[in-house]
Amino acid sequence: MDTKATVYVVDDDPGVRKALGLFCVSKGFCCEAYPSAYHFLSEYNLSRPCCLLLDIRMPEMDGLDLQKKLVEKQIFIPIIILSGHANVPIAVEAMKLGAVDVIEKPFRNPVLLETITRALGKDARIQQEREALSQARDYYSKLSERERQVIQGIYKGLPNKAIAGELGLSHKTVEYHRKKVMDKMQANSLAELIQKMGPIFHSTS
Repeated sequence: MDTKATVYVVDDDPGVRKALGLFCVSKGFCCEAYPSAYHFLSEYNLSRPCCLLLDIRMPEMDGLDLQKKLVEKQIFIPIIILSGHANVPIAVEAMKLGAVDVIEKPFRNPVLLETITRALGKDARIQQEREALSQARDYYSKLSERERQVIQGIYKGLPNKAIAGELGLSHKTVEYHRKKVMDKMQANSLAELIQKMGPIFHSTS
């Protein structure tokens, strides 16, 4: 278990915050608890593995509103909804907004622990994807304009001959640029190149 992982708790009930804090620490996690969504938004830190235990009904900004705010800000943190009032429509909306799960209060500790572990696993995947995208963007920034034109053709699945026709280049010139693209993107195969380029092209479309 990663003792550096942080479980954030946002709940306006001090008793719940204390109980969840004790539970998380007893399981080897760090825990930071906040009495409101506004406190969380002003103080959270996503530079470490983390997930969020979020209450639904809170004054000023409720749990679903906080979820929507995080989506708007493109802040991707795995969220577990904890509520004694999670009816079906609320649960469905929370899941549509990306919640890992919705757990009713009072919750059972084994269920909560399993869900936290699953949420932290999701966060690890998010972090890996973010790092891979950042690295791919760095490689892509070093491509020349012509190399970017060639890589767009490759991504569309065009053979070298078709790329050459589109760009008014010789077949050998396209082959040369294709090799340069593979080297600069540090891709060992066409499949690896496509995998690296997908998030870049999708994020700019």
